[in-house]
Amino acid sequence: MKKNIAFMAIMLLVALTTACHNNDAGEYTVNPIIALQNEDAVRAQLNEIAADDQYIYIPFQAYTYDPDIKEQRPQDGGIFRMCKESEEVVRLSYDSAFGLIECNGYLYYFNEHDSNHLYRMKTDGTERTRFAELEYGTGISYDYHDCQLYFSPGEADWGTWTSKGKTYVMDLITGQYEEILPIYALSFHVSEPWIYFTPGSNYQQIMDGLIWRIKKGDTVIEEVAEGIEFPRVMIDSVNFLYPKYWGKDIILIKFNVESKEKEELYTFPKGEAVRTFFFQDGWLYWGSVKKVFRSDMNTTEEIPLPPEHADVVVHVLGIEGEWLFYEIFLKPGHKDWSYFERFGQTKQLHAVKTDGSKHVVINPDFEY
Repeated sequence: MKKNIAFMAIMLLVALTTACHNNDAGEYTVNPIIALQNEDAVRAQLNEIAADDQYIYIPFQAYTYDPDIKEQRPQDGGIFRMCKESEEVVRLSYDSAFGLIECNGYLYYFNEHDSNHLYRMKTDGTERTRFAELEYGTGISYDYHDCQLYFSPGEADWGTWTSKGKTYVMDLITGQYEEILPIYALSFHVSEPWIYFTPGSNYQQIMDGLIWRIKKGDTVIEEVAEGIEFPRVMIDSVNFLYPKYWGKDIILIKFNVESKEKEELYTFPKGEAVRTFFFQDGWLYWGSVKKVFRSDMNTTEEIPLPPEHADVVVHVLGIEGEWLFYEIFLKPGHKDWSYFERFGQTKQLHAVKTDGSKHVVINPDFEY
């Protein structure tokens, strides 16, 4: 009997210590809209979440955070960790976080609570520290390529709709960084030996959808495209994807920066404005103002969200495995309207399985 009890105890211990492991991706029968050379890399460019073999890491950025309002509650921002196997969610930080990436056992993110400076902490939430000291902070305009951070700290003059600043690349392992552009820039995509970006010195450059590029270590900048709308992603060494608004239609376009050729891949259903899009297991996942869908060449189906989210604005942060992560933006009807007026907190973080079978509130300590 004692041997049986001991054996059961050992098996229970093994089960507990191995509870968080990476589930195999679901098997789907799809006819992909586009065959991606490296779907994981493209998804990493688009996601605002991060993941490793055991966990999914979800940032939550406070909305209209104001450091002068002392009463703002700590749950108005945070970094959360979901175990892929057990689905347990824990909070790692109360920082108002965005731009999250996992690298070499650490999480890197921008902290709105501290002027968008870059922070770092271990994936268990320990050793949290500010990682970079720059004049304007490091956030807002950034992108990652492996463990390299491309960022452009800047200062906007809203009177003239211009921005000033420079552009850098930082090695996240060492913290060393160097200047690569003497101008403010955004929307970086790296394809050796090129760095692609949108100049952001004035508002018109952004609205024109310009794409420029420069070779690493060079000073010569060349324009390669204009009219390439947001959101967009570079899927290989020369091709961008982006939704193009043509009349009443929104079409997913593939654009080749070398040949300048454009290919129409998919026409989105009428009446749905595309705000975000993602790829996983052959599916194109995309979000409109209040709904989330997935599509292939043959079909488009809506991802079921909880019915109480039918009248709120949804922003999709990303997708990992069978989970899709999104924020809801509340509209008037907030039961504590005085809090909304004072603090501007209008968001809550959620997760739903891609088949709609389960829903989780990531930050339940925010009460409506």
